[in-house]
Amino acid sequence: MGTLLHTGADLTNNKFIISFKASQIDEFFIFDRKLYPEELLNAYSPAPVNNFKAQKTLTNINEVFTVLPNPTAGQITLDGNISMNGSEISIRNASGIEVYRSPFRYKTFDLPAYLSHGIYILTLKTKDKKIHTRKIILTR
Repeated sequence: MGTLLHTGADLTNNKFIISFKASQIDEFFIFDRKLYPEELLNAYSPAPVNNFKAQKTLTNINEVFTVLPNPTAGQITLDGNISMNGSEISIRNASGIEVYRSPFRYKTFDLPAYLSHGIYILTLKTKDKKIHTRKIILTR
């Protein structure tokens, strides 16, 4: 745990600055509105390791997008009550580098064989420009 050196917001220029001394951040989320308590619980509650279910999209509490199974050996199924037709899928590695991009074709598909075990971020951008992201743990 590091020491917070500075925090500030300049809302006129859409800038937000947070500085830490000798710290590491695993995940950092910024929301465009105050979250309701149940949304916070859904977003941050620990999930079972053997049956991870992705949480609800916080932009609309009624939208659900899941990636199963997670962890996965390579095959995943995208599910939920959002329209995926016309969507685009991208996958980024832990460094934020895009390692895969494809138009959405099937709900169940194999992750590319060249991806080694590790943590990845899957992003689904729908036809109406909504973005849903989920963490994937690949165990090859």
